[in-house]
Amino acid sequence: MSWLKSSERAQVNEPVDVFSKLEGEIREFVRRDASTTPPSAPPQQGKDSELIATHVGSLVQQVSGTSVQEIEKLIAELHMLRETLQNEAARVQREIIGPPSSPKMPGDR
Repeated sequence: MSWLKSSERAQVNEPVDVFSKLEGEIREFVRRDASTTPPSAPPQQGKDSELIATHVGSLVQQVSGTSVQEIEKLIAELHMLRETLQNEAARVQREIIGPPSSPKMPGDR
């Protein structure tokens, strides 16, 4: 990826950063939950587990939604770059070939 500009590298790494943030939030959530539940307390069922599932589910949806949007944005940018490169290749080919020469008439030098 050394051919990418620093801003492009940042865009490519953005989903990784989002996943790292999600992982950190999940770890923090588990730590807080573990610290508030006494070791001798029976595991709580019902609302607490539903709340945890909802929170984790919403975090995963946020991250996956952002990632999908970023991937779609990158695909669109790649399509535009492909078109630009094709246009530039055609232009360079025309320059190499040069302008069409006019037919020589007798007496022309």
